[in-house]
Amino acid sequence: MFAAATIALALSGCGSSGAPSKTVNSARVSSAIAATVRSKRSVHASVSCPSGVPLKQGTQFFCIAQTGAHITAFHVTETNESGHVSFVGVSRKSTPLLATTALAKAIGASILRSRHVEATVRCPNGMPRQRGLSFVCSATDPAGKKTLFEVHQLDSSGHVNYRGL
Repeated sequence: MFAAATIALALSGCGSSGAPSKTVNSARVSSAIAATVRSKRSVHASVSCPSGVPLKQGTQFFCIAQTGAHITAFHVTETNESGHVSFVGVSRKSTPLLATTALAKAIGASILRSRHVEATVRCPNGMPRQRGLSFVCSATDPAGKKTLFEVHQLDSSGHVNYRGL
């Protein structure tokens, strides 16, 4: 488990020109979490945060840090409307999780329907339900060929889209 210390950061918002509202700069939040994990745990983590989160004080969302097969969710809170955030690593018990086992079965059924091949599909466990959060599942056919699937969460209720890469 990663450190559960809250760290406040000044991160500027980033919105497209002409957009009526600004959004959190998810790349900066991801980099800040990765730097904290590296500093506190001396490990390199791949961090993913949702895009399109509105820049508004009090807004909360999840990012994920992954090292190998281990995933830790980070609960992020916007502390003001200028892009300052705080974040803390949280346990699986305190995070609404996506049903990745059911998702793996759905991807496997899709492969069977379209390619007439039974594949073993693996999706990461411990993935928080978070609109805009993306991750990758892998499918392996009986011949050993792997196909990666990018999964994009459409809402916080567990609805997703996925596509082969």
